[in-house]
Amino acid sequence: MVKSYLTIAFRNISRNKVGSFINIFGLAIGISSCILIFMFVRNERGYDKKNPNADRIYRVISDLKLTGQTDRLAMSSFLLSPTIKPEYPEIEHAIRVMPIQLQTIWYGSQVFQLPQVCFSDSDFFAVFPYQFISGNPETALNEPYTIVLTEESAKLMFGTTENVLGRMLKFTRASYKVTGVVREPKNESHLYFSAVISISSLPKPYEQTLKADWLHLAQSNYIMFHTKEQGDHFQAKLDAFQEKHIAPFLRQYQVQGNLSFFLQPLTDIHLGNKIHFDYADENNPAYLYIFSVIAIFILFIACVNYMNLATAKSAKRAKEVGIRKTAGAGRKQLIIQFIGESLLITIISVILALCFAELLLPLFNQLTDKALSIDFLDPVLFVFILSVILFIGFTSGIYPAFYLSGFQPIEVLKTNKMPKSGHAMLRKILVVTQFSISIVLIIGTLVIWLQMHYVENKDMGFSKEQVYVIKAPLADSSFKSKYEDLKHEFLQNPDITGVTSSNEVPGETGGSILQFVTYNNKKEERLMNILFVDYNFIHMLKIPMAQGRNFSKDFPSDDTAGFIINETAAKQFGWKKPMDVKIYNGLGFKGGVIGVIKDFNYTSLHKPIEPLVLMLSRSLNDFILVKVKPENLHQTISFIDQKWKIFSKRYPMESFFLDENFNKQYRAEDKMFTVFAYFSVLTIIIACLGLLALASYTAEQRTKEIGIRKVMGAGVGNIIMLISKDFIKLVLIAFVIAAPVAWFSMNRWLEDFAYRIDIPVWSILVGGLLALFVALATVSFQAYRAASQNPVQSIKTE
Repeated sequence: MVKSYLTIAFRNISRNKVGSFINIFGLAIGISSCILIFMFVRNERGYDKKNPNADRIYRVISDLKLTGQTDRLAMSSFLLSPTIKPEYPEIEHAIRVMPIQLQTIWYGSQVFQLPQVCFSDSDFFAVFPYQFISGNPETALNEPYTIVLTEESAKLMFGTTENVLGRMLKFTRASYKVTGVVREPKNESHLYFSAVISISSLPKPYEQTLKADWLHLAQSNYIMFHTKEQGDHFQAKLDAFQEKHIAPFLRQYQVQGNLSFFLQPLTDIHLGNKIHFDYADENNPAYLYIFSVIAIFILFIACVNYMNLATAKSAKRAKEVGIRKTAGAGRKQLIIQFIGESLLITIISVILALCFAELLLPLFNQLTDKALSIDFLDPVLFVFILSVILFIGFTSGIYPAFYLSGFQPIEVLKTNKMPKSGHAMLRKILVVTQFSISIVLIIGTLVIWLQMHYVENKDMGFSKEQVYVIKAPLADSSFKSKYEDLKHEFLQNPDITGVTSSNEVPGETGGSILQFVTYNNKKEERLMNILFVDYNFIHMLKIPMAQGRNFSKDFPSDDTAGFIINETAAKQFGWKKPMDVKIYNGLGFKGGVIGVIKDFNYTSLHKPIEPLVLMLSRSLNDFILVKVKPENLHQTISFIDQKWKIFSKRYPMESFFLDENFNKQYRAEDKMFTVFAYFSVLTIIIACLGLLALASYTAEQRTKEIGIRKVMGAGVGNIIMLISKDFIKLVLIAFVIAAPVAWFSMNRWLEDFAYRIDIPVWSILVGGLLALFVALATVSFQAYRAASQNPVQSIKTE
């Protein structure tokens, strides 16, 4: 029996090559897309879950409340971990992680740059048990001036991971001994690093500064409990800890605000809400929902295609059903046969889909910045694929099975006609649904593109174009004394119009500091973002002054007593006369506001502009900014590089253009747009295959009518219009449904941006027109084929 079913199924597939190809190819495209999306979503939701201690680890986040202002920060106090662990026996480990950005490291005379280095405690690898290729995780960070490298970093420096223990690396002014090499799988942890250094290696003066100030929030703290339940019920004890240690400190320094701590589960970090100063590898969970919905859409459309194609070709199988019923076959047997055929086609499509997915995976990894791979022995993937086969096989096969098995033998054998179907309305509804989905995706792609174009080209309130940024080698004490000479040399080039420096550049995550403010004889505490700048920073970046003046060498006290704030600070804090504001802070600055600058977006357009204070740097800052002319750009960069090699022989030049670096903040959206666009195109292609099926069905139903119309003088164009007008109506109905859905959905997505576009009406109309054009092209192709047939043959057909 099964052999008979399989024989019939394969015969029907080979007999109807075009229809079978459309079925199998359409399903294969849809299933391969779903496999890729499934792997992406699974990877995103799996961050940190491979850590065997994941359910017992929490990150400590901070709430800093000051004079009507509350900030939630990913950082917490340096003293937290060493103070809290001895007091609570339920804590197994408590560690600090202090990340620092791109760093230069020497091995002998060779120079290397590591993208992310962090300092941490000796039991770091007890909390995050990375696999050690060499070294002992229990002792690797026990001693000062020890460093553990990732496999990638070790290969970069030494070309191997073997026999590297004990080698000495130079970082800043100290030498560090390699005590371990770990394997760090990509896309598995929110914590990314290329090297970990023992936190006991920190310079003693800096360490003393950190220990003396509970409000110095420059690192993250992680707590691992003995059991998950202990962590779930620890918040009350954490509040008591704050009252015991933080509250007295705040009273001692007469701080009116409050600092409180909260526990964030490790597995919530990657897809959690964005927190200020978070260095974690994060993603927006909304993107996972969007891609998951697209996967469901693709599966739905693929199933509808099969149903439409099966019913479209039902005329050719009506006589088969009649003969089989006359020979004694029951309806149940026929249903089993047709569902079996559907399952067979689905299995063939899945095999082809796995091949497509394997071929497309490198491109998909490049688009999503992942390192995914298909493990055919993965039981989760196997269950997913089996579920897809059963879902598509039964969902797409059950309607044709009941429809075809319902033919009456006397009707299809005696009259040689296919029974009239009462389910035409259902097929039209399915096509409307398909194109509603397609139009929503087209409009969504347009809106995402418009928003990305807007954020990348919006006037940010400062000039970020043609600004070449060089990271200053602050660890080289000799370079600091050469900076003014280097600046002078740069300015000798007529294509360089300005040179300045700052501790951060727009687009990079800056720092905040507690400012003690006096205004109208009232004392306040304000946490404000800070930016240390050179004299001509404001002028070179063309940031307009709203009030007061810029820093000036004519006022020697500016380097200790001058503050420049932005308009948002004055408005948000109610400083109607900002020049009356007096400020002092723990950095030794004490004076008043000398100027107010116009607001400029120094962070991404996801966030509104926050209060900012600029202070004049007393020494060389972290970044040197060089304004260059667009003409002769290549020669100008070569000139800068040559001068740099003269003034900095030990440190290579680390550089980038400010506008390109600034736009990296939208990398997640750029990736989403690209992936979204690819899957939208695939969805439209699959929907068009479904439309082709319905057009084929319509043409087959009206074969005799078309022949008679041609005999009566109708041209090919008349026939095409005759068949196409019904589908135009379906697409128009789909547009009416899709337009409000797309508008609502994209407005929800745009809420993630503080600065956003208003969705233009033309983008909605273009989405509908594009869908209409694609539908017409698809239907016209099938209509042309029907209209081109010999009318004599068409009339004889029925």
